Amino acid sequence: MNINQYHVQDMEKALLEHICSMDLLNHAKHALSFDDLEEVKRSLKDIEKSVNELEKLKEKKRNYNQLVKIAQKLAQDGVLISVVQRRMRG
Repeated sequence: MNINQYHVQDMEKALLEHICSMDLLNHAKHALSFDDLEEVKRSLKDIEKSVNELEKLKEKKRNYNQLVKIAQKLAQDGVLISVVQRRMRG
């Protein structure tokens, strides 16, 4: 797992989701070995939820990085970020 793909404030949550996914995967493998197909399905649904959450957290980091780049470009062009914020709200 590349923890740098997540925003600093989301790293702990991402790590927990990753660990949860790995545990659920092991649980699904165990259930499959006992032919407990319903439990396998439940585990796979939960894995999908964790993976979806990880994708959201990655997207959040990508959006943040993009926003930082835009802010840096605006600053280089002499546009004050506070002016942009006021115009967006107003």
